[in-house]
Amino acid sequence: MPRGNSNRAMHNQDMTFRKLLQPMAPEEFFEHAYGKLAVHIPGHADKLAHMFSWDELNRLFNQPSLWSDRTIKMVLSGRDLKPEEFCTPGRTREGTQAMLPDPERVARYLQQGATLVLDLVERLSPGIAALAASLETVLGHVAVCNVYCSWKAHQGFTSHFDTTDVFALHIAGKKTWHLYEGRYLDPIEGSGFDYASLPPEEHESAKGELLKSVEMTPGDVLYIPRGQYHDAVATSEASLHLSFGLVPHTGHDFITVLLRSLFTDPLFRQAMPHFDDTQAYDAHLRRLAERLYEIITDAATARQSRQEQRRRVLRDSLTRFALPQRDPVSLYRVRWVGATLQPRGDGSLLTTASGEYALSGNETKIVEWILSRDFFDANTLGQAFDTTRPADVSILTDKLIAADLIEVV
Repeated sequence: MPRGNSNRAMHNQDMTFRKLLQPMAPEEFFEHAYGKLAVHIPGHADKLAHMFSWDELNRLFNQPSLWSDRTIKMVLSGRDLKPEEFCTPGRTREGTQAMLPDPERVARYLQQGATLVLDLVERLSPGIAALAASLETVLGHVAVCNVYCSWKAHQGFTSHFDTTDVFALHIAGKKTWHLYEGRYLDPIEGSGFDYASLPPEEHESAKGELLKSVEMTPGDVLYIPRGQYHDAVATSEASLHLSFGLVPHTGHDFITVLLRSLFTDPLFRQAMPHFDDTQAYDAHLRRLAERLYEIITDAATARQSRQEQRRRVLRDSLTRFALPQRDPVSLYRVRWVGATLQPRGDGSLLTTASGEYALSGNETKIVEWILSRDFFDANTLGQAFDTTRPADVSILTDKLIAADLIEVV
């Protein structure tokens, strides 16, 4: 078991998915809320204090090379400001031409009450990165995070819906969210299926009546399923919150993966019959449909699709190095949902989807530690149980992989 210094910035899990939802249990969330209805989870002021702050926002925002018109937005009274209104031409840290935020123009719009949005910060701040990794490993979708800074009585965004499930984490100040009855079914990024591409009059009728209003204070969490109409306005002088969006892996993504494999199939490389030959054309389509059915129902196709979704979700969520240790660190995802650990004699009985497994007293302590996390690395596990022989920890790790409690990332 490697004993080098762990990458604490990424692997620190002060905020796991279970802690994020407290006092709601994850099992209750999945059964009654996830994908179904909005949930407000009140929290104490210190709950999210370690994750983000005004100081951390300033640290990020005062690094001009991080931002361009692709990663920063300003919204004033429901209108997205055009890049040329608050940016000037310049060069990114890679040396490419881009529109970069101009401090004087940004300040001028902030003074008018414009909402400031920093996009795609999910890997830029340690606390945010750790929670993004937890959301991805637990929910199985790519997590993106935006920062929203807004001002009292100045509404940035009008009533809208998102194409992602949203977890809003309130960091500072107060903000009132309005949730509406209307919900767009299964929206995706694409013309006619996302908020921006639909006409305003359609939104006004589709959002429906006000369902409820929620005042968010520091430590609060709000879950909003994709497609549900909502808006928000700061009720304190300044307000700061994080918005984590879970980008769904849809049937369209499955078809994209499938198309790549169809190049190897001779039938799909054949030319289509002439469009005037209706009989031949219909017969060829039937052959394509039959072959497509064979491919889709093949176990190898399902395995390939799962692997692609897994790769997409986990590719960037967890770092793999802990320098000065030069070898990659072994990383593990915890499949704690549905697992139970019951005392039995001097140890316990672990039950997972794969069966039941007897554990010794020391093994029980290690599994309890693992079940309190969404992911972990080999270094951190070794440091947490440094009085246990590395060989014994390694044997238990293999046992838990076989039990489908953990998997190597």
